[in-house]
Amino acid sequence: MFGFKQKIDLSLDENNFCFKHNYFDNFQEFSNSLQPFNGEILHLSSGKFKGYVSQVCSNQMQLLLQQHSSLFLYKGACLNHFGFSISAFHYGSLYSHQYQIDIDSITIVYPNKEVASFQQKNHSNYIIIFPNELLNNICETFELFELKRKLDNRSIPPVVKANNQKVGYIRQLCHQIYQVLFQNFSQRYSSKRNLLVNKFVREKLEEDIAKIILIAIAEARQIKLSKPQIKRSHILKKAEELFLNNLKLSITIQDICQELEVSKRTLEYIFKDYYEMSPKKYFKYLRLNALHQELQQKDKKVNLREITEEFGFYHRGQFARDYHKLFGKFPSEILRE
Repeated sequence: MFGFKQKIDLSLDENNFCFKHNYFDNFQEFSNSLQPFNGEILHLSSGKFKGYVSQVCSNQMQLLLQQHSSLFLYKGACLNHFGFSISAFHYGSLYSHQYQIDIDSITIVYPNKEVASFQQKNHSNYIIIFPNELLNNICETFELFELKRKLDNRSIPPVVKANNQKVGYIRQLCHQIYQVLFQNFSQRYSSKRNLLVNKFVREKLEEDIAKIILIAIAEARQIKLSKPQIKRSHILKKAEELFLNNLKLSITIQDICQELEVSKRTLEYIFKDYYEMSPKKYFKYLRLNALHQELQQKDKKVNLREITEEFGFYHRGQFARDYHKLFGKFPSEILRE
């Protein structure tokens, strides 16, 4: 299911190099650890949660491996560096409500760009983060002037279809880096061997991976969306906006359909295709996530009945069960923390 699933925390920080691996059995702690993402992360499936975040940093680049057992929706913006992402294993995701990501896709995350990314259960992805200086140097060294111009102008779509062999090689190198690091921890090598391992990892990251992923993007085929795909994406986005603007108001699926001038069946199909659930269930999860955030920020003397009813949850027993399935705790436990 997961590539690296050690249920212990590992940490190494020396000589302009760091490696951290963390295991989480709590959704909130997992979402708090996800950097450099800045936004909200919605948990969209019940059941026992587990997730792993593995981070490799050199003085020039950063490599992240994120793995988790639940459905997630990321909504927000990344920070001030370019990021490039590939699936670590054969699990896809949806990006910006439009692009279906497959094993040969490369996702481009522009600095400070708003993103919305849906990730399936047991999803794993590698995220490679470039500082601008390194990206500029590689583009100049390998004469990727047109790629640099397009990246600066943000004229490349957020998902491109790249060469299968190149993406496979990038994935292999990323896997090799983590394999070496985990082995290094398990074998407890000498400090001299640690220095050699760190040097190997930095070279693979700053030279091989950095070069190949930029060349792969320069040679990649841009994905052109069909009109029906764009229309369905537009309907989905508008429906989400209506849900989010009415979290504490009484609104029905029929109201959404009338506002968007679509049939209930059409809306059902779109949500099933994108989020693997009905719009009604998705709306319930949005409300549970919003209520969860509010409970964590409110004064601990808040009236639980009042706040749950504000979000449209009137059956307290069913609400408590749904909340526990999603977040692993009862709302009363959150207020006692």
